Amino acid sequence: MGYDLHITRTTDWLDSAEQPISREEWRTYVESDPELDSSKDDELSAAWYGEDGRPGQSECVGGFWWNEGRIVEKNPNKSEIWKMTQMATVFNARLVGDNDEEYRSNGEIYEERYVEKPPGVFKRLWAWWTGKSLSERESDWVLTGRWDRES
Repeated sequence: MGYDLHITRTTDWLDSAEQPISREEWRTYVESDPELDSSKDDELSAAWYGEDGRPGQSECVGGFWWNEGRIVEKNPNKSEIWKMTQMATVFNARLVGDNDEEYRSNGEIYEERYVEKPPGVFKRLWAWWTGKSLSERESDWVLTGRWDRES
């Protein structure tokens, strides 16, 4: 079992088909990137030869594949994460992990956290008057780590 990273245009990578990166966009990108080589057996996957690497001249250091509207890599290392952040920019998309944390090109990792938001004055008065609780939840993105440094 591994841990995947996903380049997606949606908030949740499981919903990638709703705002997909199309197969045609993926193929066009692979053909335009000299560091990538499309597999002859599977047009939806591409081998990566590293920064400034060339197919046939360099050793393959990773691979990416298109799946249901997103680009995926299993168990990426730091150089593959860096490449994926660059690809996400090209596709006007986000790079997220299986747990929906967001990897950014500046090396930061953010997670969405939910916190209880205290109600305003009028809602507190209404809650007092009616005897009901009116607490609300809101989300915020919190810096939780870095992918570009030693752990």
